[in-house]
Amino acid sequence: MRGFHITVRHFNGTLITDEYGPPGPFNDSRKKPGKVLWYRPRDYLHPNYYEGEEWFNEYIMPRKPTFNLSHYEDKRAIWFQRIKKANFLPRCIREILVTKEFLTHDYARCHAGDHEPVYDDFYKILGIEKNKDYFFEFMSVW
Repeated sequence: MRGFHITVRHFNGTLITDEYGPPGPFNDSRKKPGKVLWYRPRDYLHPNYYEGEEWFNEYIMPRKPTFNLSHYEDKRAIWFQRIKKANFLPRCIREILVTKEFLTHDYARCHAGDHEPVYDDFYKILGIEKNKDYFFEFMSVW
């Protein structure tokens, strides 16, 4: 199981929902953590993922052209993590969340085109529409 706090805002910063939100720096941010949003990455794996693919020599993890391993203090955080192949979270959050330490408060501006691939369950739980422009505040707790 993985758990995190998340607050959803319009692109202009107006609060949409903070039921699962972390405490934050904005005037309308929660003062105490909200509920923890739990999910099992294994239940949302990308259909093309096969168990252990990251150990094969031909496995290549897509990285930005500017990627440089020496920029990361904790090398474990940037190697393959199964959560990167779990499509519960929008891609714009997933790529940031997996490289952060637990309880690190972070932000992501997610354009409508930067969500896929992602399952609908994430949006249903939060009560928001899929593939809209959002500003997310989030924090991994487990």
